[in-house]
Amino acid sequence: MAPATAQWVLQVTGAGLFGLVIGSFLNVVIYRVPRKMSVVRPPSHCPTCGTQLGAVENVPLISWVLLRAKCRHCHASISPRYPLVELATGLAFLGLAWSTEVTHALPFLLVVAGSALAGGGIAADGLAVPPSIAAVAFGGAAGLAALAAASGQPGRVGWSALGGVTVAVAGAAALAATPSRPRRRQLRERWGSVLTLTALGWSASWLWAPGGVIFAGWITLVLLATQVERARSRARGIPIPVAIVTLGGLTLLVAGSLLSTRV
Repeated sequence: MAPATAQWVLQVTGAGLFGLVIGSFLNVVIYRVPRKMSVVRPPSHCPTCGTQLGAVENVPLISWVLLRAKCRHCHASISPRYPLVELATGLAFLGLAWSTEVTHALPFLLVVAGSALAGGGIAADGLAVPPSIAAVAFGGAAGLAALAAASGQPGRVGWSALGGVTVAVAGAAALAATPSRPRRRQLRERWGSVLTLTALGWSASWLWAPGGVIFAGWITLVLLATQVERARSRARGIPIPVAIVTLGGLTLLVAGSLLSTRV
C-alpha cells in the first residue's frame, strides 16, 4: 500500500471512529439541550435509576450490544436510538471524509451533518429544535461559503444560496401546513427545524449543485405524503416527520459529495 493511500485510509477510518464518539455526544445533546439542561453536568447516567455510567458503559455501539440494551444496574431498557444515532453519525462522517479526502472543507461539513443529526433526533422526540442547534448548523454553512469565496468559486456560493433558499421555502411550506395549537407559539418553536434544514440544503448544493433543489423536492414529497395520509385518516394532528426529512437530507449530503468532484 502506497504511503499516500495508507494515510488516506487512516484519515477516513479516523473520521468514522470520530463520528461514533460525536454521535455519543449528540445523544446527550438530543436529550438535554431542548430540556434546557447542561450537556456537561451531571455526567452521563441512567435516566431510570440515576446511576452514573462508567467508561465501559459509554463505548459507542459496543456498550449497547454487550449490555444487551439494558442498564447494568437497574436492568431498564436502553432505547435503540442511542446506537442508531452513533452509527448514523459515524457513517455520515466516514462518507464525507471519503469523498472530500479530508481537506479543509471537511470540518464545516461535519459541523452541518452533526447539527442536522441532533436536530432530527430532537424532532423525533416530538420537541422543538432549539435555535442553538440551527446556529451551529449555520456556522458550518457560513464556513463553506467563506471557503468558496476565498478560493475564487463564486458559482459555488450561488448554487449554495439557491439550494438554501429553495429548502427554506419548502420547509416553511411544510411548517405552515403542519397542524399546531396554539398556532403562533408552535410556528415560532418549529423555526429551528426549518433553519437547520436550510443549512443542510445550502451545504448539499455547495457539494453538488442540484443537491439543495433535490432536497427541497424530498421535503415537498414528504409533505404531500403527509397531507394524503391526513386526508385518508381524517386526522388533523399528523405532523410533518422532520426526522425522516432530515435523514433524507443527510443521505443526499453524503451521496452528493460522492457524486461531486473531490474538493
